[in-house]
Amino acid sequence: VPGFTKKHLDLQDLPNWLTFLKEDLSLKALGLSVIRLPAGKGYTIMHQHEEQEEVYMVLSGRGIIHIDGEDIS
Repeated sequence: VPGFTKKHLDLQDLPNWLTFLKEDLSLKALGLSVIRLPAGKGYTIMHQHEEQEEVYMVLSGRGIIHIDGEDIS
C-alpha cells in the first residue's frame, strides 16, 4: 500500500447530487464526498458521527448549513 493516493477529479464531470470518494481514494478513517446541487436546490440529511469529523467547503455559489441548532452561511 503506498503512503499516498493521487487522484484527479474534474468536478464538472461528477454527477449532480452525491459522490462518495472514500473507497476511490482508499481512505480508512476519513469520509470524503462531493455534493453538487443545482442552483436553488437543497440537501437535507440528519446524521451524526461519534468519531469522525466533517469538513464542508463551498467551491462556488453559496448556501446555509444547519449544525447543532445554528444556521451557518
